[in-house]
Amino acid sequence: MALLVWEREVLRKTFRKVTSAALCYVDRARGGLELQRRLINDFIVSLGIVHSHYSIKALFFRLVAVGTHESEEYNNEFDSYQQVVVVFKTLSAACRHPLYRELFLKPLLHQTYRYYVDWSSNFLKDGEFSKYLELVQLHFQEEESFCSEKDPCFDICTLVPLCMVCADALVTRHIDRFYTEFVLFLNALQTRYLLHVYDLCNRVPSTVDKLKELLGKYFSRVGLKTINQIADKAEKSPKLFVGTIVQLHDDFSKLVKDAFRTNNEFMTTMEVSFTEFVAENSITNGGKSEAKSSRLIASYYDQLLRKGIAIEDRMSGLEKAIIACKYIRDRDTFNDHYQKLLCKRLIYHLSVGIESEKEALSKLREKFQCPKVFESILNESMKSETEMEDFKKEDNNVPDQDFFSVILLTEKAWPFPNTANFSLPPQLSDCVNAFNEFYKKKYKNKRKLSWIYQVSRGELSSLDGTFDKKYIFLCTTQQMAILMLYNKYDSCKTNKIVAELKLPKNQILSLLQVLCKTGLLNEKDSGNFCLNNGFKSENTKIDLIRAVATTNTGTQRKGGAEAQKLKRDVFHGSVLESAIVRIMKARKTLKHDDLVTEVTSQLNSRFVVKTRMIKSSIEQLIKEDYMKRNENDNNLYEYMEAVTEEAE
Repeated sequence: MALLVWEREVLRKTFRKVTSAALCYVDRARGGLELQRRLINDFIVSLGIVHSHYSIKALFFRLVAVGTHESEEYNNEFDSYQQVVVVFKTLSAACRHPLYRELFLKPLLHQTYRYYVDWSSNFLKDGEFSKYLELVQLHFQEEESFCSEKDPCFDICTLVPLCMVCADALVTRHIDRFYTEFVLFLNALQTRYLLHVYDLCNRVPSTVDKLKELLGKYFSRVGLKTINQIADKAEKSPKLFVGTIVQLHDDFSKLVKDAFRTNNEFMTTMEVSFTEFVAENSITNGGKSEAKSSRLIASYYDQLLRKGIAIEDRMSGLEKAIIACKYIRDRDTFNDHYQKLLCKRLIYHLSVGIESEKEALSKLREKFQCPKVFESILNESMKSETEMEDFKKEDNNVPDQDFFSVILLTEKAWPFPNTANFSLPPQLSDCVNAFNEFYKKKYKNKRKLSWIYQVSRGELSSLDGTFDKKYIFLCTTQQMAILMLYNKYDSCKTNKIVAELKLPKNQILSLLQVLCKTGLLNEKDSGNFCLNNGFKSENTKIDLIRAVATTNTGTQRKGGAEAQKLKRDVFHGSVLESAIVRIMKARKTLKHDDLVTEVTSQLNSRFVVKTRMIKSSIEQLIKEDYMKRNENDNNLYEYMEAVTEEAE
């Protein structure tokens, strides 16, 4: 009863005045007065525990004196705080007592808010925002020091509400100004002030998303501008394209580290922006031809893994390539192009070596899902060398077999379509027939060879006296077959060549066009071609294959691209259907949006999953009775267990 009377008659009536004096004292401290922290802390403790009448009275006069600038009068009388306040340790912390919240915390928070509202509004009328940020940081440090464990003024439980009030007054009320200045700091790359903005906005979590949005727009704008500036050169220079991406990555990563403390969400913002402008820029025609980015990065790998690159350059280049690969959106095109270039390196003996190829694949596999077919191609290439060694040990009675080499790959690993056979010159057909017999004998007719002549190549050496000097011609198999006809004919008509080689006439005409363009053949009259004995070149070695590549028609390229797209669509469809069946089997029932989300999250690392593809796969599975729509909810799918188990 005595305590209740004490609370009603003394605390509630008297301490409101004391609270006012204490808060006045705190405001003076914010203005620069050295704060006697123990004095305020003694007062707060008294709100939650029992004191003697003497200590209450003494503390009251002490606080009033301080609040009214008359503290000197009482300094001598109350030097020892132990004599002023007797703290009973048997009760709970003051901050948990309702008297603390009612008599001190609420007035403190209200006065703090008003103080900083007035201060910030006055400062921002004329003051620089960069200076404002620095002062606000200092104010937060000061407010936090009021609740420090070492020398507290307020109980530690005051820290959170106090900082929230300060953040509301100093940040939230001026958030539009924060966003405006944030963009200016970004454009000027003033990381010091960006860090201040980030730290202060972190105190108001609802403001951070806008910072991420503004940062993402900055990344997209700068990245797109940078790539567009080098677009004309980069289309023909994979090294420049990848180097630009890596430089942007390094610059942006440093910005996130220095200005945003390597925050994971801000790193994600950077990665999303990167993926967008790497796929959608002037090189890719705004994303309509985003496969170009994938092909350029695959071509960069091709440059690194060819002969003639220094080890140091190759290793640093592979690290850069991995960074660029991270931002490929069309991973299927990258895989297709990488596979095609890998096979070409191996076929034409351009690769730096199997070990380096495997090392590059290993780095890719660590970061991304890498098709197993790449590893199979390398293993089969090594196996081909063993096969050729065994073949040459055989007594084949083929005089030119030392100049003959074969690479064996399984049909699924081969990225080029098979073409019809044609009539090879005897010098080539003898070697091919001998290898066919060797292979049949070794595998007892259990394996069949299909020769892909359109990617085969060889070297032809001119005979003495044919031209002004001896030349070596690098040719396709079909080019070799045409040129070797002139060992027995002075001139050949088109129909004669068609009959000899058994190739379609339009293909023969295309080959003849290339040979005439290089000056190696002349057309005497319509459809009659002869060897140009006046052919001259500064080079001793002539690459006729390169001439073929430059004369490929757009229709041929388009047809190849369409075939690849059809192949990918079929593969994606089967993968999607398998994923949907697995998910439905585990979940039994699932809403449409939830199913789309789960399928996308599972497969997005493998290829870009489009909603229309998922819808198409769902409809197909419904037709095949793997799943059905709920009778009462058309948006709910049900797994048809009995039918599916039977199908499995």
